[in-house]
Amino acid sequence: MNERPRRSQHLDVRDQAGSTLVLVVSFVMVLFGFAALAIDIARVYKEREHEQFGTDAAAYAGVTLLTNASSGTAKAAAIQEATDVAGANGVTASEITSGGSVQVGQWTNSTFTADATPYNAVRVAAKRTVGMTFAKVVGQTSMSPGAHSIADLEGLGSVDGGLLIPFGVTTNQIAGKQYGDIVDTGRGTPGNWQKIDLCGVNMSDPNNFVPAMVNGVLCQGSVGDTPNSGPGNAGVNSGFDARLQSNPIVLMPVVDAFGNGIGPVDIVGFMVGQLISAGGNGSSWSGQIQILSKVVSGLPGGQKTPPFAYVRVLVQ
Repeated sequence: MNERPRRSQHLDVRDQAGSTLVLVVSFVMVLFGFAALAIDIARVYKEREHEQFGTDAAAYAGVTLLTNASSGTAKAAAIQEATDVAGANGVTASEITSGGSVQVGQWTNSTFTADATPYNAVRVAAKRTVGMTFAKVVGQTSMSPGAHSIADLEGLGSVDGGLLIPFGVTTNQIAGKQYGDIVDTGRGTPGNWQKIDLCGVNMSDPNNFVPAMVNGVLCQGSVGDTPNSGPGNAGVNSGFDARLQSNPIVLMPVVDAFGNGIGPVDIVGFMVGQLISAGGNGSSWSGQIQILSKVVSGLPGGQKTPPFAYVRVLVQ
């Protein structure tokens, strides 16, 4: 009786070893492929971070030029400033064009509308092409991450100590005025020459008022605060003169009104101004302040219309 010849056991072992080797090699190649792809993706994320930093800086810089924001001149200046700052931070003009350009418009209700007036926001978008090194083996030659940033102007809601002076203007005094206009100050009501007891300090005392005019008050001021007025003329002229000599640019509270004598005033916003002149004694004292459109440091939350002070905010 003929028997079927048996396959050699040695051949079976060699076949199994060969199959295992193929699997191991394939697995190692897949691992190397994933590792290589991860390196490329990490590069893409890093480039996008750099791109985002550049668009953030560009939008933040451009929006500062929109304080008198209806003219085409303001729009063009904001676009140029944003483009220049983006370039200084490594985002090229061609990358901005690829991403959608620099746009000026309005930020309202968490929505940006390009070319809407009055202008209060700048949007900068960019797209960068990043060449692949290892992903080419799977047909991916490049990736194009995008970034965009929006900055807008908000009304100044609170400000740290050292910037505010203890002298305020009223909403009636600035009604209908724009940046560049002059506010006349003086005895607003019987007993009051527009001094304010910020930080709870008695500004009726010239020894308190004059240094605070020169150096600013030591506390934070916020919209909604209700400090007392500081009655009396003592130190008003000296305080103005001293501040004119040291630094005529001031940040001051805007209040609802001054009553007769001492009494609470409501801070409704802030205004940046330049002290122009002061003179006279007693009830005849008067001063002039020019309203400025300068963007200042602080937190948003205040009045958002001119001539109130603006703070810039990165909103997206």
